[in-house]
Amino acid sequence: VTDSHIYANAWVRVYLDCGTPRQCRNENDLYKRITSDLHNIVPADSRFELKRKNAHFGELGSEVEVEDCGFRRSFQLLQPPKDIKGDIARAILYMHEAYDLPTRGSIVDLKNWNKADRPSEEEIARNKRIGEIQGNENPFINNPEKADAL
Repeated sequence: VTDSHIYANAWVRVYLDCGTPRQCRNENDLYKRITSDLHNIVPADSRFELKRKNAHFGELGSEVEVEDCGFRRSFQLLQPPKDIKGDIARAILYMHEAYDLPTRGSIVDLKNWNKADRPSEEEIARNKRIGEIQGNENPFINNPEKADAL
């Protein structure tokens, strides 16, 4: 098991144009703050995480077979299982709003995933725990309809 950043650190580095991972960590306080935000970090299978690295999230056709952890993958496009699509959408939307990062993947897909997979009790409890630790909650979990305004 390893930590996985839903909004990939590589995307953050490109947006901030801060160089290599080491340069960004050593020279950019915003990069350090963004990449340590607990709303964007989840546990993941380390073997799967290597395959997922930097892939964009989106919808794939049913002809694409389900692989590890219920994901479908084709080149650099990754479709999560139905039961976590909303979780992923809300994390990406949070990163977009909290740090003015560009959305990754289709905003239409993210909004649809948010509607189809509402926040579970687990996701709500995790959000509250992160709020206690970090000092802020993900507003897209507290109010999923907020995504409609984007």
